[in-house]
Amino acid sequence: MIGNFSLNKDGQFLVAGLSPGPYVVRVEPLDDADPDSFFSEAAIDVDFRVAFFDRLVVVPRGGDSGAIELKVIPK
Repeated sequence: MIGNFSLNKDGQFLVAGLSPGPYVVRVEPLDDADPDSFFSEAAIDVDFRVAFFDRLVVVPRGGDSGAIELKVIPK
């Protein structure tokens, strides 16, 4: 993780504190950390495959790159 993130109950997320430029967006289950150290919810689903967004996401200076949708597939 190269920025701070927030996540809501619908799976929508925001990554803040990134420098301007292109980024690869990748999601993966937490496999080497305790989910309780990141999330307050007891039921965290970590049974999914690693996934990538299909193109680079460009973060503009002082702006927002807009919404993207990245679907994960269960293992």
